[in-house]
Amino acid sequence: MSNSRISKKEQRRFLRGLKEEKVLATKQINKEESNLDKRLKKYPKTKRFRVKDTIGVPHPYCITDMHVTYAANHCCGMLGKEAILGAEKNSKATCGICKGRLTYEQHETALLIEVNDKQPDLSKVKGLQKYLLSIKKRCEADGFAGFAFIQGGK
Repeated sequence: MSNSRISKKEQRRFLRGLKEEKVLATKQINKEESNLDKRLKKYPKTKRFRVKDTIGVPHPYCITDMHVTYAANHCCGMLGKEAILGAEKNSKATCGICKGRLTYEQHETALLIEVNDKQPDLSKVKGLQKYLLSIKKRCEADGFAGFAFIQGGK
């Protein structure tokens, strides 16, 4: 009869390895967020318009319990892009909003433009078209799908 118990030393080594993986994954996430912040800061601001953030289009990809389970079983609990794609491929996981009509890769990201103007009809906001044309090439080069709008505080 073999002893299937893990020694305390092996447990500590295993937990240390998990901690190191978590630290590396956290650093990668922070790096990606920092890179996004840097990319967004490159867009010009005016008194009336600025790139405020990004937004998922047509909606954010919604993680489900199938994604979490896959990440726990195959990715050391790290729910990143690799886990999401793996869950879609191997566990038939889908976006919780559109229920598989779009894959993870088909969900895109758009720039969220803050418009400081009380005009509810965006086609009548002076200078908006010019501003959007001025950032269009950079938006495309950065891989964004387009623009979404939010009314600012003025």
